[in-house]
Amino acid sequence: MKRILSQTRAILASLRLTVFLIALAIVLVFAATIDQVHLGIWAVQEKYIRSFLVWLPVGSVSLPVFPGGYLVGGVFALNLAAAFATRFSFSWRKGGILLAHSGLMLLLVGELLSGLWQQDFQMRLDEGQTRAYAESFRDDEMYVTDVTDPEYDNVVAIPGRVLARGATVQHPALPFRVTPVGYFENAALYRRTDPAAAQDSQIKGAGAQVSVSRLPVTYKPDERNEPAVFVELAGPEGPIGTWLVASVLGDPQRFEYDGRTWEIGLRPRRDYKPFSLTLVKFSHDRYAGTDIPRNFSSRVRLTTPDGRDDREVLIYMNNPLRYGGYTFYQSGFTNDDRTTILQVVRNPSWALPYIACGLMTTGLGWQFLLHLVGFARKRATGEKMRLPASGNPTGLIHTDCRVAAGRQPRSKIPLITLALGLAFLASSFLPERQTGSFNTAAFGALPVVMNGRIKPFDTVARSALLQLQGRQRVTAPNGTSLAPVDWLLDVMAKPAVANTYQTFEIDHPDVLALLGLAPAAGAGGKRFSFQQIAANLRELDRQCGLAENVEASARNAFQNALLRLRDAILTFQQLQMDLAAQPASGQPGGPRVDFAPIGQAWAGYQPETFNALVQAEHDRLRPQFAAELRRTAIEVRFNAAQPFYTSMELYVVAALLAVFSWLKWPDLLGRAAYYLIALAFCASTLGLAARMWLEGRPPVTNLYSSALFVGWMAVGLCLVLERLHRNAIASVAAGAIGFCTLLIAHHLSLTGDTMEMMRAVLDSNFWLATHVVTVTVGYSATFLAGFLALIYVFRGRFTRSLDSATAISLERMVYGIICFATIFSFVGTVLGGIWADQSWGRFWGWDPKENGALIIVLWNALILHARWAGLVRQRGLMALAILGNILTAWSWFGVNMLGVGLHSYGFMGAAFWWLAAFVVSQLVAVGLIGCRQAATLQGLDRRM
Repeated sequence: MKRILSQTRAILASLRLTVFLIALAIVLVFAATIDQVHLGIWAVQEKYIRSFLVWLPVGSVSLPVFPGGYLVGGVFALNLAAAFATRFSFSWRKGGILLAHSGLMLLLVGELLSGLWQQDFQMRLDEGQTRAYAESFRDDEMYVTDVTDPEYDNVVAIPGRVLARGATVQHPALPFRVTPVGYFENAALYRRTDPAAAQDSQIKGAGAQVSVSRLPVTYKPDERNEPAVFVELAGPEGPIGTWLVASVLGDPQRFEYDGRTWEIGLRPRRDYKPFSLTLVKFSHDRYAGTDIPRNFSSRVRLTTPDGRDDREVLIYMNNPLRYGGYTFYQSGFTNDDRTTILQVVRNPSWALPYIACGLMTTGLGWQFLLHLVGFARKRATGEKMRLPASGNPTGLIHTDCRVAAGRQPRSKIPLITLALGLAFLASSFLPERQTGSFNTAAFGALPVVMNGRIKPFDTVARSALLQLQGRQRVTAPNGTSLAPVDWLLDVMAKPAVANTYQTFEIDHPDVLALLGLAPAAGAGGKRFSFQQIAANLRELDRQCGLAENVEASARNAFQNALLRLRDAILTFQQLQMDLAAQPASGQPGGPRVDFAPIGQAWAGYQPETFNALVQAEHDRLRPQFAAELRRTAIEVRFNAAQPFYTSMELYVVAALLAVFSWLKWPDLLGRAAYYLIALAFCASTLGLAARMWLEGRPPVTNLYSSALFVGWMAVGLCLVLERLHRNAIASVAAGAIGFCTLLIAHHLSLTGDTMEMMRAVLDSNFWLATHVVTVTVGYSATFLAGFLALIYVFRGRFTRSLDSATAISLERMVYGIICFATIFSFVGTVLGGIWADQSWGRFWGWDPKENGALIIVLWNALILHARWAGLVRQRGLMALAILGNILTAWSWFGVNMLGVGLHSYGFMGAAFWWLAAFVVSQLVAVGLIGCRQAATLQGLDRRM
């Protein structure tokens, strides 16, 4: 018996069980995320998270197919408890581990209690309306009201779930029984067209005039099921009658029984409060000239029956009202901005996630700093370090493993390379020379309000060209090259000329056939003018109408190409009409440029008049908009310098030099590559800093800026790694990641202005600077670990350069970066939960983007625990790191394509296929690790 207990205890406390449970959790969260497309977030939580087993309908029965969240979490808690009792040693060196796992245990308890205790309601208030109750968005109740006494009503509420079961209800306050005889979870009501059928109906009240049709149940978060139920009322003497109650019927139905007057109906389930709120005023602020919400807020009066509270409170995004154990959040609005929607949340266990995450963050930080100090001391003394042995979860491990350079020529190649790189970088920041008589640079710096943002005309031109043709260069029919602002001036002032410029990119053969165009008629075989397209605009518009009726995820390449062309044409026409036709471009509240005389001077080729008018506009605007003019002038210089394109070119050259250093002159070429990587990093840093200053925001605000930051952070980490190891491996990774992420950013910029305005809920520099930046650092580090593992595969599978020292160096890099990624991914995810709790009233709502971040944390934790448990060695570590690339890419882009959740950016067909290709490439790389022909890798792994 003791042996059995000992074995059971060993199994429960084992790291192998921990790894298995983490893997189960990843699969469960992933499935729950994907299934939100069909079931919605609330049904998914009940099916996957708040259940012991996941059931799958098979024909007429349901079969358990996977452990649910309660079962996985429960066994996880047992695993932690057993580890505390048998495996963890209590010492200050292990204090971080103990704190982190204690916090995890508390977090599991907090999620359990939140699922059991948290209540969510909505309160809708019209201006001037007072309410002392909130209503459920998902649950309904039938109410039976005794309205005999004019002084008060006696109400009995029967929950919808009781009606759905068909159970008979006999409440002490009712002299009759209520029996559901037909329940529709979602129904549509139609008025009967045959009066005779209505007269012969056995249904009393309003139900006699309608027929009921069952509808499919909806799980979309912005749609509500409209239930209906037939109920039979029966007293001691027999049946009273059958009524149809439904929320869409509106007013209650009245009848007489037992000398009293009764009303029955169906409504959303109510939760009454010991206080009331009155909506004084609802405000909806938009960015100038757009429908983008800048802020929406509700000024309410809070009153209590005893008179202890009677005050006004302002509720707005990220600033809820907390009172009486409830939290009121600004959720939405309706009825032409006359009705506010407040999210009402009650969660007695709300503090547990905060405490748990605080413990975990402190523990991880403690452990990280402890090993960082140990690493610094050992490095200072020149002592070599080893990776943790199986079952010994120590922290970051590094070594100074340099590639033996051998005898190399004494050369100034690194310094010459650095000088050339500096010259190339400096040349991009030189001001462009004016080539004509028109001072178009001064015009390009004039401010205009467009899409809610004050920007220079130069940015308007460049963003539009990227959207139309994917590049900023324009070539006139006579072969003359035009600057973007020159093209914009022609579009606004000389539309007939601009219509001849071939700036519309069309590469789909079916779209070309639809428009009657041949590739030979276009510039580069794919760029055409508006004049060439105009003859078939009517048919294009008809086809776009058909394409819009198809869901985004179901559209084919032809339909997507049609809609992209339609959007490009609308952008082109907006520039012609909205900017050129107005006497003063701009919107109220911003600078207004009088373009009409400037356009006439441009169209009439009057450079002196044009220059004078442009200068006059600068002088007129400067007293009132001096700051805006300074900002637009710097933005024009930023646009011309194009620091990110310069960085791309430097990254490519640096990566090639680093690769060649593995073959010849490792020290010279390696240092040259390192210098170029540092230069490209500086250029990107300047670009990010300029964007931050122009926007007045932290570095990451949208997908475009996230691509910039992911690459920038990964390159920064590579500079540190290369400084430590000096074997050009990190330089190759820096060049590859820097180039790839900037290429991704370029394609993301093709949708328009990359400095878009922030919507109300995201308009918080504090959370953008903490949560968004931190979690993006986690993305960067996870990608870097995967790219380093790819280098391991490439050198081991296709070259003979992966010697033992190089393999050990790569292993240490990957392990250390994964530790770094785990900390930042976790802290960033926790900060996101806190932000969500401040904005929407729940720390964790299982939104797809939240789940993606959680999967990254779980995956990194799985890698570390599998390493500590001895389940993977060198090759296994590399394979898992590469698979981390897939999960990070899915979290970064994949969840945005699902079309559900608070972070959905819509389905992007092109991005989907690129993502799929990336996933396949990573799976191929993992396969190469396990390939039997990869003798070098296998031999190294046996020696580790």
